[in-house]
Amino acid sequence: MIRRCSYLANLGVANSTGTFKLIPLDQRLPFVDGTPPTCRNAAELLDGILALAITRHDDEQRLRYYAETITREVTRWDSA
Repeated sequence: MIRRCSYLANLGVANSTGTFKLIPLDQRLPFVDGTPPTCRNAAELLDGILALAITRHDDEQRLRYYAETITREVTRWDSA
C-alpha cells in the first residue's frame, strides 16, 4: 500500500502515507533499536487505509479529481 500511496501522491492525490510519509513510530529513525517492530497493529492499519489530506482550499473540482484518480487506479490495480 505504501508504494500505491506514493504513486497516488505523485498523481496529485495528497495523502498521509504517500505525501507526508506517515509510518509507525517504531519505524522512525530515532526509535529504531534493532528489535522487532512493536507497532504491528499500526503498521497493518497504515498499510490498509488511504487517508486523504483535504483542506478547505480543495474545491469540488479538486475533490472530483481525487475520486476519479483513485477509482481509475484502484480499478487498474485490481485487474492487474
